[in-house]
Amino acid sequence: MGKIDYSENKALKLINVLSYKINMTDQNMNIGLIIRKMENYIKTKGTNPIGPLVQHISSSIDEEGRMIANLELLIQCKDYINNTEEGYKMESVKRVPNCAYCRFTGPVDKQDLAYSKIRCEAFEEDIELKNESYIITLNEDAENEAVTIDVFIPKEQY
Repeated sequence: MGKIDYSENKALKLINVLSYKINMTDQNMNIGLIIRKMENYIKTKGTNPIGPLVQHISSSIDEEGRMIANLELLIQCKDYINNTEEGYKMESVKRVPNCAYCRFTGPVDKQDLAYSKIRCEAFEEDIELKNESYIITLNEDAENEAVTIDVFIPKEQY
């Protein structure tokens, strides 16, 4: 049985965050490999990854009017990394305030219901949401094809 918990005005706060933007047009992209490379990179810098992976998904429009999907992977580190190589970005604190939030627990193939729940609540409350989201996978049970995720969608600020 699945469950979706919704709340408003939540904030996402991450500490010592290493991020890496992925080119979504690359057909040979292997996200699992990129995550392993990030984790190894963190270890070579003398620290360790902590907490779950955070995926920041956003969309934008290019010069020709086409929608572009953007993916950024974020991993919290035990310590701050002072000098990062090209492609990596380090932030001591990343705050995403004023978000609509859902915790979804249920079948992997139904996790889009968390987004639907947030969008439905926003529609009913006349809330404008940004075209981005932060997804945190808290638990994944491959055997039962179940997942627990947190979804944060920032509200537009006026």
